[in-house]
Amino acid sequence: MDLAHPVDHHLVAGFLLIANLHKSWRICLPAAVLSLLTFPVGTLIGIYYLWYYFKHEQVR
Repeated sequence: MDLAHPVDHHLVAGFLLIANLHKSWRICLPAAVLSLLTFPVGTLIGIYYLWYYFKHEQVR
């Protein structure tokens, strides 16, 4: 049985983003990179999150 299913990471990342926690990038960034491998929807979501993350990193 696979305990670290990719969907679990995305759910945790989504709840952390909704809760607007400052350290949510620690789960969201690896989840976004993993989602790049699931074509086509995961790739689009992963690219969007990476774009959003790096856009906000430039502002800080």
